[in-house]
Amino acid sequence: MLTYFVLIHFSIQLPAQSILRIPYTLEPGTAAFTPKYSLLFEYDENTKPKIKIGEPELSGVPEYMNQARTSYLVVDYPQFLHQLLKSGKIDSTTVAKFKEEHPFRVDSSAHHTTRSYMALVVGTTKTGQRIARFDSNYDGDVSDEMDYVISPLQTNEPLALSLDDALSFPFEFVVDGRLSEKNIPIILKTNTHGDSIYYAAASHGKAHLFDHELSLNLGFSFDPSLSNPELLITNENGPVGGIKKDGDLLRIGKRFYRYQGVDPIQQHIRLERVTIPYSFWSKDSSHYAPYFEGVEFSTNKQISLTDLQGKYVFLNFWGTWCGPCMAKIPSIVQAFKELENENVVFLGIASESQKGFAKVLDKRQIDWPQILSDSTNEIVEKFNISSYPTTMLLGPDGKIIDVNLDEHTLAQAIRQYMELYNLALEE
Repeated sequence: MLTYFVLIHFSIQLPAQSILRIPYTLEPGTAAFTPKYSLLFEYDENTKPKIKIGEPELSGVPEYMNQARTSYLVVDYPQFLHQLLKSGKIDSTTVAKFKEEHPFRVDSSAHHTTRSYMALVVGTTKTGQRIARFDSNYDGDVSDEMDYVISPLQTNEPLALSLDDALSFPFEFVVDGRLSEKNIPIILKTNTHGDSIYYAAASHGKAHLFDHELSLNLGFSFDPSLSNPELLITNENGPVGGIKKDGDLLRIGKRFYRYQGVDPIQQHIRLERVTIPYSFWSKDSSHYAPYFEGVEFSTNKQISLTDLQGKYVFLNFWGTWCGPCMAKIPSIVQAFKELENENVVFLGIASESQKGFAKVLDKRQIDWPQILSDSTNEIVEKFNISSYPTTMLLGPDGKIIDVNLDEHTLAQAIRQYMELYNLALEE
């Protein structure tokens, strides 16, 4: 009889210092993301921001521009607020209140004077057309600037931002203590009623790791609290694994990472390395469960390993005579309830006689299938089980993923292994 020694154990504890910080740059365009517009301001005087951060004073506004209103487009809020504070346009109390509403980390190099914002004026012509002028040379005078015609944003308009509608302006960022200048395309839109002005910054983040390109959806707005933008990974064959959000697992080659957002000041993408065992990739037969079949105790229906293919299988080798086995039952019951709608099957392999077994199952609320291991099916012998209880998680391909999972975090551990192994199966 062929036996398997499978009592291997590993955990997915992460090693210390496992965070990769990958620098990214700002690039024009929206990459593969769906662009979105953000509200710049509304003309309704009743909808003012809770905290006023100042409005620019601009000269040279043309006489034909009615309802002229000035505003800021801000790309770096720590720098912007620092400069308003330094110029006396706002006080420290205003900065503190603004940070309460819009949490962000202030750069230690905020003493730099940068072009971290741009002033603009928006108004209306005699024909009712919304127009804008940007103070692109930062001289406080828009008389030398061109009119930007603001077209309405239609309800069913596809949001694929065309750079043909954009004006590109130079902005400065402080990255790692150094000034960096980037041209960012800006697009303005108005709603159909013309009383709200929206903008989009048609740019995205780009980085490289090994032979993969990493793209960041920066929201196409300058949100001071934005630190967890969407991430898309591509290689020469196209997108890999779909769009990732904060906390999602991702795979690059045979390396696994958990996406931990970005540092918008240092312009770093944070990836947490997740270590996995060699057995995930191994084709060795000893890492796969032996074939077994047996009769389910309550239904008398045949169950085999073949029947379980395509699903994760949590095996529990146990017996009612085993004190530690019985002590572990409540945690398995809880995990079974939590994972009831997941792609995982619970199966008990009991070294047990039939007498009184049904009463134990009922009393302990053990509602998952049970097979009694006996001299006919020899399931215990095939798995070479020598200690009780023994738990085991099988992958949908029959591979043994882990043995003796932590009972205190059983549902969480199973979910994590399912998430990891699903990525490993994406060959």
